[in-house]
Amino acid sequence: MIRIEKWVIGAALAVAIPVLIPVIKECIYPLAVTGVKKAKSSVQLIKEEIQDIIVEAQFERMKQQFDEELITTDERGY
Repeated sequence: MIRIEKWVIGAALAVAIPVLIPVIKECIYPLAVTGVKKAKSSVQLIKEEIQDIIVEAQFERMKQQFDEELITTDERGY
């Protein structure tokens, strides 16, 4: 009896899979497209944040160099 049930389930799956594949594709494709768009958006945001950090670090370095030059200039009496 158990073998017959397995055959019935197997046959039902064999018939159902060709019908279900297009339905699954219709559901999964939009989700995949949305996921890719969100991933691209997240990568762009991360890239912008990294660029901001780099610019801030460069500004701080320039400010520090300017302050050091200003102190050196004041010590020389210029």
